[in-house]
Amino acid sequence: MGRISRKLIDNAVSETALLSELTALELADFHINQKPLLKFRELLGFLFDNRLQANVELKAENPKRAMALGRSVQLVLNSLTPDEQQEVQKTWVFSSFFHASLIALDGYRRALLYEVLEPGWQRRALALQAEAVHLGLQGLTVQAVHSVLEHGLQVRVYTVNDASQALQLQGLGVHAIFTDHLRIGLDIAERVGLDIESIGLNANPTPAHVQNP
Repeated sequence: MGRISRKLIDNAVSETALLSELTALELADFHINQKPLLKFRELLGFLFDNRLQANVELKAENPKRAMALGRSVQLVLNSLTPDEQQEVQKTWVFSSFFHASLIALDGYRRALLYEVLEPGWQRRALALQAEAVHLGLQGLTVQAVHSVLEHGLQVRVYTVNDASQALQLQGLGVHAIFTDHLRIGLDIAERVGLDIESIGLNANPTPAHVQNP
């Protein structure tokens, strides 16, 4: 979580603060490149309008706020029309390092997020009825991939920006990858036949990072 100067919001206050410490009123007045911050509901509208799917990563500031973040997201999802809710339930995935954020999202597709697969992941996956585990490339092992696959879950790996690595992952049985660059991702998809989930708003599916207000 980066720090910003409160001068950007209130010239009378000069100390820096965590972005997550800002109030809803301050965030409403906060602009980046002269554009206001996009609210989650507005992001949903953008995705619906452009017929994009999404991997929505819930990023709580700390574990203590994880459940509250999940409930906040649930409230927004409950405000959608029945058709919109059905579309989200069918094609979107919600993931988080803090798995408590996913508890409130019953009925939606969920994935556990790990840098390195941890002991007890099976219990968490079962409790949340997760469909997949998202694993970091740097900490990835063959044993971790095989363990997840043996339990009937999908494996998706982040962040992969090299076609040769994608080929190796495909050979291990990885179902999908995340990449920083849409152009590279599309090239990888074409060459190796993997699904692409790109970290960038122009990709399909589109990861969205949701943080505590």
